[in-house]
Amino acid sequence: SSDVCSSDLEGFFFVYFEGELFRKVDKGLIVGGLKELERVDSLKEVEELLLEKEVKKGKALAVFWLSRRGFFAGEIKQKLENKGFSSLAIMQTLVFCEKIGALNDQKLAEEWIAKELRKGRGSFSALYKIRQWVDVEELVLDYDKIGELEKQAAREYLKKKRIDLSEKLEW
Repeated sequence: SSDVCSSDLEGFFFVYFEGELFRKVDKGLIVGGLKELERVDSLKEVEELLLEKEVKKGKALAVFWLSRRGFFAGEIKQKLENKGFSSLAIMQTLVFCEKIGALNDQKLAEEWIAKELRKGRGSFSALYKIRQWVDVEELVLDYDKIGELEKQAAREYLKKKRIDLSEKLEW
C-alpha cells in the first residue's frame, strides 16, 4: 500500500509505496485525495493516480497562468517542474494548452519582439531573451517585418526627441 508523509520542504509531500520513497509531489496534488491514494494496492495504480491528478492540476495551473499573461512553453514547463510535476504530465499539459490555443510560442515571440522594439531595444536583444525559453531556429520569423518594425521604432524615437535626419537618411 502507499503512504504519504509531509516533508520539511514547503509545499511538497513525499509519497512512499511499501516503505520505499516513490516520489516527491506538490501538496496540491495530494490534499483532498489522501484517502484515495492510501487505498491503492499497486505501484502502477499509484503512478496512474498521480499522473491523472498531475495532468488535471497542471492544466488548471497552466490555464490560470496563461489567462494572466502570455508565457512561452518553456516557461510553463519550468514552472511545473519547480512544482515537482512529472515530465509526462508536463508534456500532456503543454499539448492541451497548444490544442486549445492558449499556448503559441510563434505568436508570442512575434509580439515580444514588437514590444521590445517599441521600447527602443533592438531585435537581437529581443531574440536573446526569447532564447531562454524557445529554440529560435524552430520559429518562423519574418525578418523583413522585424526590420520594418525596427525602422518604425527608430523613426518614432527620432520624432519624440525632435531630431530631423530626413536629409541624411533615406527611409
